[in-house]
Amino acid sequence: MLQHVDVQPGKRYQLKLDIRRNSADASPVAMVCLRWLIYPLDCKVASFGKLPLVEGWQTITGELPLRTARGEWGAPLVLELYNRSHKAPLEIDNVSLVELETGRELIRNGSFTDANDFWFFSSDRNHMPWHVKNFAVNQVFELGWVGLVATAFLLLAVGGRLVARGLTGDSYAAVCLASLTGCMMVGLFDSITDVPRLSIVFLLIALAGSLKAARKRIKVRRQPSAAEDPAADTLTT
Repeated sequence: MLQHVDVQPGKRYQLKLDIRRNSADASPVAMVCLRWLIYPLDCKVASFGKLPLVEGWQTITGELPLRTARGEWGAPLVLELYNRSHKAPLEIDNVSLVELETGRELIRNGSFTDANDFWFFSSDRNHMPWHVKNFAVNQVFELGWVGLVATAFLLLAVGGRLVARGLTGDSYAAVCLASLTGCMMVGLFDSITDVPRLSIVFLLIALAGSLKAARKRIKVRRQPSAAEDPAADTLTT
């Protein structure tokens, strides 16, 4: 489970949460990392020490010294919680991350009373159970049927014009059409809008395809009329 947190480098934070488990193999791991969606970087792990196995809920506390600053591309800092065991279940509740100097609470909906609001789930190594491996299906999942129709209209509007321009010999349109087709070929078996950078690249390709060179303005020299031409007043015999 992931949540963006407004932590500051150089400060100390206390992480507290309630856990319930039936096996000692199930143990929580908590850390703050630089992350977009998958593959975290420069993680700082909270240390809980050796946890005794007790019946029912138990509260655990760990200190999190943070030295991480925001990295390249403005990747946000994310609190990550996961279960070290792949088989034994682990229940987590009442998550709290407090800045020790000020007492400021950084976690929103830590008790999960509002379901998964402010939380998101991800997996870095086993994402197949939740990852949508098709662009169209992913659009329905993320944006609903209205979003799918809007996306289809965008692709048809841009793609149709590119085809028409490409048939007239416009090489720029042909390149943009090939790029857009490449995106859609990948989209048959994967999603191309998982992270903001990929979404921006896709939209920039569509935007570039909708552009075309401005028409050259031809200046027409206006011929003077008979009233304006002094030679017109001269009569020849």
